[in-house]
Amino acid sequence: MQVQSDNIISQLFIEQDIEVLEETSSSDGTFTLKVKSSDILKTFELLKNKADFYLLLFVCGTDFNDFIELNYQLLSLKSNSKIVVKTELNRAKPEIESVSSLYKSAEWHERETYDLLGVNFINHSELKRILLPEDWIGHPLRKDYVMQDARLSWNDR
Repeated sequence: MQVQSDNIISQLFIEQDIEVLEETSSSDGTFTLKVKSSDILKTFELLKNKADFYLLLFVCGTDFNDFIELNYQLLSLKSNSKIVVKTELNRAKPEIESVSSLYKSAEWHERETYDLLGVNFINHSELKRILLPEDWIGHPLRKDYVMQDARLSWNDR
Protein backbone atom coordinates (compact mmCIF):
# COMPACT_ATOMS: atom_id res chain seq x y z
CA MET A 1 0.00 0.00 0.00
CA GLN A 2 2.76 2.45 0.92
CA VAL A 3 4.71 1.71 -2.28
CA GLN A 4 1.61 2.49 -4.31
CA SER A 5 1.15 5.91 -2.64
CA ASP A 6 4.87 6.64 -3.20
CA ASN A 7 4.39 5.91 -6.90
CA ILE A 8 1.34 8.17 -7.04
CA ILE A 9 3.28 11.03 -5.43
CA SER A 10 6.21 10.49 -7.80
CA GLN A 11 3.81 10.62 -10.75
CA LEU A 12 2.31 13.90 -9.46
CA PHE A 13 5.78 15.43 -9.31
CA ILE A 14 6.46 14.38 -12.91
CA GLU A 15 3.14 15.90 -14.04
CA GLN A 16 3.90 19.20 -12.27
CA ASP A 17 7.47 19.32 -13.64
CA ILE A 18 9.11 19.24 -10.21
CA GLU A 19 12.50 17.54 -10.30
CA VAL A 20 12.95 15.03 -7.50
CA LEU A 21 16.69 14.83 -6.77
CA GLU A 22 16.42 11.82 -4.50
CA GLU A 23 13.67 9.65 -3.03
CA THR A 24 13.66 6.91 -0.42
CA SER A 25 11.24 5.02 1.78
CA SER A 26 12.10 4.02 5.33
CA SER A 27 11.07 0.84 7.14
CA ASP A 28 8.33 2.75 9.00
CA GLY A 29 6.76 3.81 5.71
CA THR A 30 7.96 7.42 5.69
CA PHE A 31 8.58 8.61 2.14
CA THR A 32 11.47 11.08 1.75
CA LEU A 33 11.94 13.42 -1.21
CA LYS A 34 14.76 15.81 -1.96
CA VAL A 35 13.90 18.78 -4.19
CA LYS A 36 15.57 21.97 -5.34
CA SER A 37 15.05 24.89 -2.97
CA SER A 38 13.56 26.89 -5.86
CA ASP A 39 10.76 24.28 -6.12
CA ILE A 40 9.82 24.27 -2.43
CA LEU A 41 6.58 26.29 -2.63
CA LYS A 42 5.43 24.41 -5.73
CA THR A 43 6.22 21.13 -3.93
CA PHE A 44 4.13 22.02 -0.88
CA GLU A 45 1.22 23.28 -2.96
CA LEU A 46 1.20 19.94 -4.75
CA LEU A 47 1.47 17.86 -1.56
CA LYS A 48 -1.28 19.80 0.18
CA ASN A 49 -3.73 20.20 -2.69
CA LYS A 50 -3.23 16.94 -4.63
CA ALA A 51 -1.93 14.44 -2.06
CA ASP A 52 -3.85 15.48 1.10
CA PHE A 53 -0.82 16.35 3.25
CA TYR A 54 -2.61 18.98 5.33
CA LEU A 55 -0.45 18.88 8.48
CA LEU A 56 3.06 20.26 8.68
CA LEU A 57 4.63 18.63 11.73
CA PHE A 58 8.01 20.36 11.74
CA VAL A 59 10.66 22.31 9.90
CA CYS A 60 14.25 21.94 11.01
CA GLY A 61 17.68 22.55 9.60
CA THR A 62 21.19 21.19 9.87
CA ASP A 63 24.49 22.86 9.06
CA PHE A 64 26.71 20.49 7.06
CA ASN A 65 29.59 23.00 6.66
CA ASP A 66 29.20 23.11 2.85
CA PHE A 67 25.43 23.66 2.81
CA ILE A 68 22.41 23.90 5.09
CA GLU A 69 19.80 21.19 4.77
CA LEU A 70 16.16 21.84 5.63
CA ASN A 71 13.77 19.02 6.52
CA TYR A 72 10.01 19.39 6.50
CA GLN A 73 7.75 16.59 7.74
CA LEU A 74 4.13 16.39 6.61
CA LEU A 75 1.32 14.09 7.64
CA SER A 76 -1.73 12.95 5.71
CA LEU A 77 -4.52 11.86 8.01
CA LYS A 78 -6.49 10.59 5.04
CA SER A 79 -3.84 8.03 4.01
CA ASN A 80 -2.13 7.84 7.42
CA SER A 81 1.24 8.50 5.83
CA LYS A 82 4.20 10.76 6.46
CA ILE A 83 6.48 12.44 4.01
CA VAL A 84 9.75 14.25 4.59
CA VAL A 85 10.80 16.90 2.09
CA LYS A 86 14.48 17.83 2.09
CA THR A 87 16.29 20.63 0.34
CA GLU A 88 19.75 22.15 0.40
CA LEU A 89 20.56 25.84 0.75
CA ASN A 90 23.66 27.83 -0.05
CA ARG A 91 25.41 28.21 3.31
CA ALA A 92 26.79 31.68 2.47
CA LYS A 93 23.30 33.04 1.76
CA PRO A 94 20.70 30.59 3.05
CA GLU A 95 17.30 31.69 1.86
CA ILE A 96 14.15 29.97 0.72
CA GLU A 97 10.51 30.79 0.14
CA SER A 98 8.38 30.52 3.29
CA VAL A 99 5.66 27.85 3.32
CA SER A 100 3.76 29.64 6.10
CA SER A 101 1.19 30.88 3.56
CA LEU A 102 0.19 27.22 3.07
CA TYR A 103 0.84 25.88 6.58
CA LYS A 104 0.27 28.15 9.59
CA SER A 105 2.35 25.82 11.77
CA ALA A 106 5.42 26.73 9.69
CA GLU A 107 5.48 30.26 11.15
CA TRP A 108 7.09 29.26 14.47
CA HIS A 109 9.30 26.54 12.98
CA GLU A 110 10.68 28.91 10.36
CA ARG A 111 11.35 31.56 13.00
CA GLU A 112 13.26 29.02 15.11
CA THR A 113 15.30 27.93 12.08
CA TYR A 114 16.02 31.57 11.28
CA ASP A 115 17.03 32.26 14.87
CA LEU A 116 19.35 29.29 15.31
CA LEU A 117 20.71 28.76 11.77
CA GLY A 118 20.23 32.10 10.03
CA VAL A 119 17.96 30.84 7.25
CA ASN A 120 16.03 33.70 5.64
CA PHE A 121 12.47 32.62 4.83
CA ILE A 122 11.30 34.92 2.04
CA ASN A 123 7.75 36.32 2.47
CA HIS A 124 7.47 35.17 6.09
CA SER A 125 5.05 37.52 7.88
CA GLU A 126 7.15 38.03 11.04
CA LEU A 127 10.67 36.69 10.59
CA LYS A 128 12.46 37.64 13.78
CA ARG A 129 14.18 35.87 16.65
CA ILE A 130 12.00 33.61 18.74
CA LEU A 131 14.36 31.98 21.27
CA LEU A 132 17.24 34.43 21.60
CA PRO A 133 17.17 38.16 22.37
CA GLU A 134 16.81 40.48 19.35
CA ASP A 135 20.33 41.86 19.88
CA TRP A 136 21.98 38.41 19.84
CA ILE A 137 24.86 38.17 17.39
CA GLY A 138 25.11 35.09 15.20
CA HIS A 139 23.26 31.81 14.95
CA PRO A 140 24.24 29.18 17.54
CA LEU A 141 23.56 26.04 15.49
CA ARG A 142 26.06 27.05 12.81
CA LYS A 143 29.21 24.92 12.86
CA ASP A 144 31.41 28.03 12.85
CA TYR A 145 29.52 29.85 15.64
CA VAL A 146 31.68 31.31 18.40
CA MET A 147 29.78 32.25 21.56
CA GLN A 148 30.82 35.72 22.67
CA ASP A 149 27.78 36.87 24.61
CA ALA A 150 28.58 37.77 28.23
CA ARG A 151 25.04 36.86 29.26
CA LEU A 152 26.09 33.22 29.13
CA SER A 153 29.38 33.58 31.03
CA TRP A 154 27.86 31.62 33.94
CA ASN A 155 27.92 28.63 31.64
CA ASP A 156 31.72 28.66 31.28
CA ARG A 157 32.96 26.21 33.84
